[in-house]
Amino acid sequence: DSATFTITGVSDNFVDGTETVTITASKSGFTNGFDTVNVINVDVPAIILSIDLASISENGGIATGTVTRNTDTTSPLTVTLMSSDTGEATVPMSVDILAGNASATFPITGVHDNIVDGTQTVTVTGSAAMLADGTDTVDIADIDVPTLTLTIDLASISEDGGTATGTVTRNTDTTNALTVMLISSDTGEAIVPMSVDIPAGKASATFPITGVNDNFVDGTETITITASAATFIDGTDTVDVTNVDVPTLTVTIDKGVISEGGDTATGTVSRNTDTTASLTVTLTSSDTGEAMVPMSVEIPAGKVSATFAITGVNDFFVDGVQTVIITASASDHLNGSETIDVADVDVPMLTLSINEDAISEDGGTATGNILRNTFPSNSLMVTLMSSDTGEASVPLFVEIPAGKTSAAFTITGVSDFFIDGTQTVTITASALSFADGTDTLDITDVSVPALMVTLDKSLISENGGMATGTVTRSTSTASTLTVTLASSDLTEASVPMTVVIPTGQASVTFPVAAVDDSFDDGDRSSVITASALGHDSGEASILIIDDDNSSAPDDILLFDETSGTFKLGTNTGTGFVWAQTGGLPSDAEFIGDFDGDGDLDAAYFNATTLNTNLVRNNGDGTFALPSLRGTISKGAPLDSFIGVADLEGDGTEEILYLRQHPVITENVQIWSKSLLPGGAEDFKISVAGGYTDFVIGDFNGDGRDDVVGLRPNLAGTQVNIIPLYSVNNGGNLSVLLSSGQFGTSQVFSPQAADLNHDGRDDLVVQRADGQVIHATSTGNSRPAIAGAHNFVATLRAPSLPEPSYPSGLLLGRFSDDTLVDLVAVDANGDILFAGTTLNPSFLNPVVISNSLDTWGTGPIGERYVVGDFNGDGYDDLAALGTNATIFFSSGDGSQFGAPLNFGPIIGGGAGQIVTVKTG
Repeated sequence: DSATFTITGVSDNFVDGTETVTITASKSGFTNGFDTVNVINVDVPAIILSIDLASISENGGIATGTVTRNTDTTSPLTVTLMSSDTGEATVPMSVDILAGNASATFPITGVHDNIVDGTQTVTVTGSAAMLADGTDTVDIADIDVPTLTLTIDLASISEDGGTATGTVTRNTDTTNALTVMLISSDTGEAIVPMSVDIPAGKASATFPITGVNDNFVDGTETITITASAATFIDGTDTVDVTNVDVPTLTVTIDKGVISEGGDTATGTVSRNTDTTASLTVTLTSSDTGEAMVPMSVEIPAGKVSATFAITGVNDFFVDGVQTVIITASASDHLNGSETIDVADVDVPMLTLSINEDAISEDGGTATGNILRNTFPSNSLMVTLMSSDTGEASVPLFVEIPAGKTSAAFTITGVSDFFIDGTQTVTITASALSFADGTDTLDITDVSVPALMVTLDKSLISENGGMATGTVTRSTSTASTLTVTLASSDLTEASVPMTVVIPTGQASVTFPVAAVDDSFDDGDRSSVITASALGHDSGEASILIIDDDNSSAPDDILLFDETSGTFKLGTNTGTGFVWAQTGGLPSDAEFIGDFDGDGDLDAAYFNATTLNTNLVRNNGDGTFALPSLRGTISKGAPLDSFIGVADLEGDGTEEILYLRQHPVITENVQIWSKSLLPGGAEDFKISVAGGYTDFVIGDFNGDGRDDVVGLRPNLAGTQVNIIPLYSVNNGGNLSVLLSSGQFGTSQVFSPQAADLNHDGRDDLVVQRADGQVIHATSTGNSRPAIAGAHNFVATLRAPSLPEPSYPSGLLLGRFSDDTLVDLVAVDANGDILFAGTTLNPSFLNPVVISNSLDTWGTGPIGERYVVGDFNGDGYDDLAALGTNATIFFSSGDGSQFGAPLNFGPIIGGGAGQIVTVKTG
């Protein structure tokens, strides 16, 4: 019998080709039967991978993997290994199957990914060249819980604003955003945002960590930053915050403003250092006149701060709100400070104080001081007042200058000339918008007979100015009192010689008259003094305001006979600029203002041709060419020219000369020759002969020149003074006989000058012995001619004999008394001065001193002329030689200034001067 059975091929997973397999059938008692069958191989070369465990923990769990080859094992085989998720499980990079072995094992290690992701299946693959890969899987069991992780990029930061970056990471699904709360363990050291969002799709987010200056010296502090979120375990990290603080004091004040009138505020001083020990703090105020603090305050042990009082101080000064700095200082600590405003409570006021308790009324003085309590940005005019000006006087005003808070003034005791005992006077200072300041002063009495002078004006103009003076006596009024008055400068102010205080009166008034001079001498003071027998003198000063102005300085025009030329020196103030004509055919020369333009012109007469030529002054320092101005047709002896005169008072001068009377041979005629274009000869008067000299001047003060003839009497005992007055616009002359005489047989060098400043010219001559004689027009009035007076001659003058005084008489106003003085230069060059005074008791009041004062020294042998060479109104001297030397008058009646070289005179010098004028 037989039976069938199935033979099934078995894959051995091994590439081993066709194998012959013997099938054996056996049964006990039977001989085995067998047969063979070929098993055809169906395997391909492959790696077979198996894992011994189905799952492992991600927290380092290990399984064993086996790789098997189904190929020949003769040679070793390197199998490359790979995990599908190395974040869950890792394998070696490869494993070697040794020769002779079909397989090899390797470890599979779970990896903790810190992500809550549940069980993850990881595929492990083994691969080798020419072999199909082998794979197997293993489950990785998750051990994570939701956790936040926090990291900080820096180990330390500065508390002074240093920053670090924190990173917070979640280990959960990132599908949704997550808000994470952040906390600093010490926000006084480091701060973080309140939260940070981890965006959807992101596992982490960053945030800033900023150091905070706690202003406390506490060294390096370690701060923990914590990140938290619901259902998550917190994440933390630490950062060191390094200290930057130094020991410092801090001041705070509880008020911004206090009043300076005693108001208070509370200050607090704090330290940023260890509080184990107490600390003594010194306190200061930047302005103790506004706010005060204690000298010190103690911060107790265990305390960070202490308080102290700040008190407003009234400085009595209107200074508005003032800012005061309160400063705290202590050893080894930086100072702390804070400001507080102190509100002003003051009103503008003046404070007056006097440095003496009492002064004498007899001119005693004290010093008052005025203090203002406002800012001195501008000056302040303060009005002063005495409660009794009869006891004490103060200035009307005193000015506190800009930049100053006070000014001093003088309080002067005033003698009231009455016995009234000690008087208390209140001095008051006042100013607009200020409260008055006052103080008192005792004025002690003086009981001596005295006079007091007061003036109703402190200044007057010299041009007719008048003031009224009052002289008061301190004695009994039972009788009259004669008081002598005097002016310290009669050239500036005059007063009566005496005044009488009547019975029953304590005082009387008198006039004070300014004296008008022609000098630019500035304002001058004169002291008016009153004196009486048995009384102390009284005085008061008055200022005479000058009304004169400086004028152009005088030029010089001269004729140099040596060269036959006119020379014009134009005054620049420091020298002369000279011009000269060519040589002229001249027999007589004249200088005057012949065209009325205010400038000196030149003219000359030729005796051969009888021609008269004018050389005009162009007014610019140059001459015009000579211009013929007609002839003196009837001729005239060369010694018969009188001079030049302005007989009509119109500013134009003419030449005056004598002619023999055509019929009465003992008589002479006076003619004039005008040098204006077409100017004619004009008859003026016929007079008796015998005149030795003629002098031109304004002898009756009418503004027109007159002529005075000097004619010796027949007995030869005197020289008669015979004036010929210009009496009409035609310039005709009218004679007045018996008008005066000089008591000598002959006179020399006659000159005209207004000696006594009465507006009428006077005469000055010399006798043969050099004695100076002057005759003033102060005699009896001659009604026939307006303003005419007889001449009164006197010898009250010095003697100047010609050999000793070759310069002759030089007349001029050399001092400020308005009178004409006399100067002469002696043979040694000494410049001698004889001053003029007035004695009203004389009919001729002029007294020329016969005592000569030396006023300087000049060149010897040169021609001297008088003129105002600096324009100040005072006459000066010029010495004309090779150079022009100027001597300026000082005006004070004492001397001339040092000689000044005004430069060389054109043409090698002045030469032989025939005629010269200044103007």
